[in-house]
Amino acid sequence: QFLFDGLTVSMMEGVMPHQVFLALMKNLRAIFKNDPGMREMIRAGGDVSGYWGKGSDEMYKSMVQGGNLPLRSTQDWNNLFNPLKWPETVKRIGHSIEMAPRRAVFEQRLKQGLTKEQAAFHARRSTVDFARSGTALRAANDLYLFLNPAVQGTLLPLRALKRNPKVA
Repeated sequence: QFLFDGLTVSMMEGVMPHQVFLALMKNLRAIFKNDPGMREMIRAGGDVSGYWGKGSDEMYKSMVQGGNLPLRSTQDWNNLFNPLKWPETVKRIGHSIEMAPRRAVFEQRLKQGLTKEQAAFHARRSTVDFARSGTALRAANDLYLFLNPAVQGTLLPLRALKRNPKVA
């Protein structure tokens, strides 16, 4: 999926593959170290899970829930290497990989002079936006697991063609 998303943002958003790779490296490093760039993107609404400005304790909880692995104490380091905690660590690594193409788009749009919120919007929509759905699809998604991501993924090429027929 990472390769597909990377190619999608390369073709549709003008983000080069090396920029996606650099964003991935930043995201993986952010699992272990506080990353202001990722925090800025999440606050602006660019994360697929959504996020708006919060206090430090709420931010820590959101970072943990959002797939980051902030290490604040010796216990945090012990949890990292605890085999019982590995599923959570794998989840956080997966989130970092999922966010890499979006982060590359976010950073590029900021360099082009867009606001953080506009850049975050472009980042969310650059690949499949899992939160994008109507009322009926949300209700049906409760009945059929992964229906919304399947629909959004299917519609992505059509939206790309509509948005930019020359590239698609």
